[in-house]
Amino acid sequence: MRGMSIDIICSDPLHPAYRPLAEWALTHSARLFQNQGSADGGGILFLVSCTEKISVGTRKHYESVLVLHESNLPKGRGWSPLAWQLLNGADRVMVTMLEASDVIDGGFIRAQEVVV
Repeated sequence: MRGMSIDIICSDPLHPAYRPLAEWALTHSARLFQNQGSADGGGILFLVSCTEKISVGTRKHYESVLVLHESNLPKGRGWSPLAWQLLNGADRVMVTMLEASDVIDGGFIRAQEVVV
């Protein structure tokens, strides 16, 4: 294990968040991956627009595995929550940070904040 390191998985290098995440990672000694196959453990693993379910085997190698989800969970569970909110006329967007679990979008909610 790498101590209190920070790893990030963002599955799609064309996702609008990927480049800012890559720049942030470079300046903060963090690592950015596109899949869990490269994530070998450490302190915190953040999942930002991650399109794969993170296995128990990967999760157990980190002290915390946290998902950033663009909805007011438990409302808004599922894929593309930001797009669905905008299509449904939302005038504000809540982001939820939750622990990754065996149930997609079903882990313990750590924080929620309105960002738009």
